[in-house]
Amino acid sequence: DEGKIDPVTGLRPVKLEYRDSEGRLLTRREAFRQLCHKFHGKAPGKKKTDKFLAAIQEEQRSQKVDALGSISVLQRIQQQTGQAYVAMQHPNQQPNLPSRR
Repeated sequence: DEGKIDPVTGLRPVKLEYRDSEGRLLTRREAFRQLCHKFHGKAPGKKKTDKFLAAIQEEQRSQKVDALGSISVLQRIQQQTGQAYVAMQHPNQQPNLPSRR
């Protein structure tokens, strides 16, 4: 749809992406806040900054675990069971894997 020209206006639609200095995608609100902070020359408070950094670190930690840990675990369980699916269980329970004889 991005390449198509709008028949009414004769223009192509534009999708704006807001990114921070690290290249992370921002919402409109986050981008506006950064713009306001930069324009007025005032930074957010220490608590807000710490909260924002903690959220970023948590997101990075969860992405790393998802990308590395869960995929390899799922593939290993699929190989052991010989099935294309994995039954989900409570995190504290061990999966019931059939014993190989």
